[in-house]
Amino acid sequence: MGKNISGDATNQNDVVNEVHIGPLEARREALAVCGMIFCVILLMTLRFSMISGSSTRDTLKSYQRFDGSVLKSQDPILYRNLLSAVGDITDLRLIEGDWPTVDDLISEDVPPFANAFLPMGLKNYTWTRYASKGWVDYYGVGETNAETEKISDHIPISLILRVIDLKVKDHPHPHIGIDNDPKLKHSIQVWMYPEKRPYPEENVVQKGWKWVISANDPFLNENKEISEKPVKN
Repeated sequence: MGKNISGDATNQNDVVNEVHIGPLEARREALAVCGMIFCVILLMTLRFSMISGSSTRDTLKSYQRFDGSVLKSQDPILYRNLLSAVGDITDLRLIEGDWPTVDDLISEDVPPFANAFLPMGLKNYTWTRYASKGWVDYYGVGETNAETEKISDHIPISLILRVIDLKVKDHPHPHIGIDNDPKLKHSIQVWMYPEKRPYPEENVVQKGWKWVISANDPFLNENKEISEKPVKN
């Protein structure tokens, strides 16, 4: 009889000591696990970005600068517009057989040459085309007047959008890609000088101009080879 009572008591204790995890606690544990996974993924992404940025920084030439270090105020707007204009420039060249003039780009409403939608501080840039068979420069320099100084803190700089046809033998250096590159048709650059400066012709490096690049530019990250001199046949 005593054994049966003792046995019943043991079974009751076993039942009382069982732990049940409710739905709310289960959800909390699941959220905690998801949060840990998210943190791991975030750290891996940041690490990859740092390695990628460091790799790009290590390959910079003395005449190259990151956009964030040299472009101030409204300068990045001009920089992005110049890069975006390249597609229109090469398309018009294909259609017309020559590099488009500044007037051509204005008539096609291509900013920053067409300035209707630019901020007031960027409307006083004057653009001039300098072209040869295998390359074209669009040189822009800003002006200031009393009206723009009242409503804008933009300090005018000098800029060159340079588009090079790598399939044509004679063109300026340096540039991304090799001469007659089998993978690239055009090489694109934006050069800047932090104040008003005359057009330097082909001697941008010797005249102290800086090649502005973006660390996140896929074109730069995919094409790291830079040609500084023409290939000798």
